[in-house]
Amino acid sequence: MILTFLSHELDQRFLLCSNARIFETQFTQYSKPLIMKKQLLSIIGVMALALTMTFTSCDDDPCKDVTCNNGGVCLDGLCDCSSTGYEGADCAVAWKDKYIGSYNATEDCAPGTYTTTIQNSSVSPSAPDVFLITNFGDSGVSATANANGDGTFTVPSFAVGTFTVSGNGSIDASGTTVTVTYTLSDATTTLTCTKTMVKI
Repeated sequence: MILTFLSHELDQRFLLCSNARIFETQFTQYSKPLIMKKQLLSIIGVMALALTMTFTSCDDDPCKDVTCNNGGVCLDGLCDCSSTGYEGADCAVAWKDKYIGSYNATEDCAPGTYTTTIQNSSVSPSAPDVFLITNFGDSGVSATANANGDGTFTVPSFAVGTFTVSGNGSIDASGTTVTVTYTLSDATTTLTCTKTMVKI
């Protein structure tokens, strides 16, 4: 009797285990395609997003409607005017333009106030970086200056009587005051002078 009962219990457990294995096998067979399908859909989604971004970036040229004058080059939607002699959003403003005008000048090497002008150079009128400072040092002599792109300029050597003059200068952020530092030298003397010019 006991043996019959144990045999029956063992048969029942074997049957349960067999059914469980069959269910597990079937579940695995059906679930694997589902998992693979989800993975495939994820991969396709990522590829579609990447292609969309690629085509969008190709169509979105930031320089498409940007015009840079006088040799300027568009970089990321902005004009790079460096080394062109021009500035501004589209490289249309000459470096010298900010200096052009009439000024009242004072300096530490000469007494009083005198008038001077900055104008286009008659020698290089079309050059965007060359201008003329008239009545330099209240001497009646004009000096040529070369503008840089950063609001500064240089004054190459020129003669005033027996003296040789050279220097450099800058304009302030407001565009109204120009400061020039220059040396005045002859065979025996060298002076360093600072001139302040205020736009009239």
